[in-house]
Amino acid sequence: MEHTETQIEKVSRWIEKVTLNDIPEEVTKLAKFQSVDCISAICAGHRSHIGQKNLSRF
Repeated sequence: MEHTETQIEKVSRWIEKVTLNDIPEEVTKLAKFQSVDCISAICAGHRSHIGQKNLSRF
């Protein structure tokens, strides 16, 4: 029985071959800004009342 490749397998195979040089510079720049934004949100949330309450659970 022949295996038919699924969409996720196709995407996975493509991702496996992608290098940083394949990604446009503007996209990597935006990704870096998004990463910094997420870290900033985590730090701000950590200092909030609700963030402190959630931290106390751990």
